[in-house]
Amino acid sequence: MQRATTSPTIRDLEWAAGFLEGEGSFTFRKDTHRVEVAQVDEEPVRRLQRLFGGMVRVRSPKHSKWKSYHVWVAGGARARGIMMT
Repeated sequence: MQRATTSPTIRDLEWAAGFLEGEGSFTFRKDTHRVEVAQVDEEPVRRLQRLFGGMVRVRSPKHSKWKSYHVWVAGGARARGIMMT
C-alpha cells in the first residue's frame, strides 16, 4: 500500500466525500475495514490515492466488449481514518 503524497484541502475532502458516497463502497471483510472504488477513468482513483494512500489496480472485464477499469482500495486503519473523515 502506498502512502498519501498530498495533504487534502477542505475542497479535496468535500470532493472525496461526495465521490466516495456516490461511487465507493465501505465494507468490513476478513476482520478488517475496507474502502473501495472502481472506475473506467483512472484519474479519480489516482486522486484518491494521492490524497489518502492505498492501492490502485487495473482489472480486466469478464466480457471482451467491456473496458478495463481501475480499482482503488484502502484497508485497515487507513480505511477507518477515511471513513471517520
